[in-house]
Amino acid sequence: MERARTLAEASIYITSRRGAVDTSLREDAESWAVVVDDTFEVEVPYADEAAARDAGARFGVGPSELLDAGQWARVASEYATRAFVEGDTLNWVYASEALREVLKFLPPEAGEVPASAFWTPDGRAAYFANPKLFTRARLLEEMEIYRDGYEAP
Repeated sequence: MERARTLAEASIYITSRRGAVDTSLREDAESWAVVVDDTFEVEVPYADEAAARDAGARFGVGPSELLDAGQWARVASEYATRAFVEGDTLNWVYASEALREVLKFLPPEAGEVPASAFWTPDGRAAYFANPKLFTRARLLEEMEIYRDGYEAP
């Protein structure tokens, strides 16, 4: 069973793998399990969800082990597109937070996301489509653009 840091991350991961599907939620003493078609599950420990909420990290504390840096960049782009088209402020927030997930893959002094942060075909494709995005400076610029979207009057 795969393990997500939060229910929000589990949802994005499932959608990235399976598209829009029906899910159910099963609970036990220590975690939720997001179940897809009774064939696939993603575990979300209560403690991890609580830690993320305490830290104000919607998608989880620390770098993701389910979605790579390129996948998170695509998630950010999808949210930003929705925000622009629909005029929905919350999508700007999600876009900014998805880019924050990409930044979690950067070592403290590094200027760009390392190659090891792109382990999926989709993630590598995102990198090769726009390698300049995966620098610290460019990610921070993009986050500022997204913030402007949700802080606009």
